[in-house]
Amino acid sequence: MPSNTPGEDCGNPSSSRGELGGPKTIVDHIPKCSVEEKFGDGLQKKAEGQQYANFRDNRIFPMFASLPEDYSIDLTFYNIIDGLNFIPRKHWCFLAEIVEIQLFLRLRLTVRDKAGVMVPIAFYTEGRGLEFALSQLRPGHTIAILYAHQHGFLDLTTGIRQEECCEVKILPLALAELLQLNDRVRQYSTELEGKRTCHGCNKKSASLQKCGKCSLFWYCDKACQVSGWNGSSHKSDCKILRDSDLRAMLLLKWEKFKGFVGFPVQDLFGFV
Repeated sequence: MPSNTPGEDCGNPSSSRGELGGPKTIVDHIPKCSVEEKFGDGLQKKAEGQQYANFRDNRIFPMFASLPEDYSIDLTFYNIIDGLNFIPRKHWCFLAEIVEIQLFLRLRLTVRDKAGVMVPIAFYTEGRGLEFALSQLRPGHTIAILYAHQHGFLDLTTGIRQEECCEVKILPLALAELLQLNDRVRQYSTELEGKRTCHGCNKKSASLQKCGKCSLFWYCDKACQVSGWNGSSHKSDCKILRDSDLRAMLLLKWEKFKGFVGFPVQDLFGFV
């Protein structure tokens, strides 16, 4: 009989997809760069141009309604080869904010996607979702799922049946905050015509210096860095951006599929 619990299937078949001394001041907390890369106070030399992922791009970060369905070939996401086999034509990632958490037999989440749609996620991993630290599982945190598919459960609900832990990352900020952070990274990290924008004063220049910790925000000088740290949210942004998995999500060439990637970040080596 179908379960009365939303998002529940019978059994647990294998994956369908396989594969200084003294008191510190505010200035003391501003990042310092390593000695070998020192260029100004807490800043580093300019790096080569880099494009950053746009989390608002619904082709790569689709909403639930646009995800491919299990057991079907959606040519928006897959290429068919030899008329029989198929491989992804790109990487994709479902982003949603955790709304509700259930821990009975297995982990089940109710999440809200970018369109505001509520989606159930049931974990059919080896540990039934208990591989994730309870400190991560909080309403208001954002879940990222690589290669997510729609799945029809036996109770006639539709959601995501998650079978691989390595496809899941939980980020300690709300979805709207993540999207806004991504906007700032793209605004202040992207190089256009040889210039970037200073996060402290918004001046465009070809000779800016980057933050020595996150390497993603750029400044004219120490004064601009202090301004960005204290008044433009970089104090909180910098800490989050040191997460290697989030950095990989920003750097991955999402539209060029060379093989499946996963979390933690070392699995992404060679794909960014």
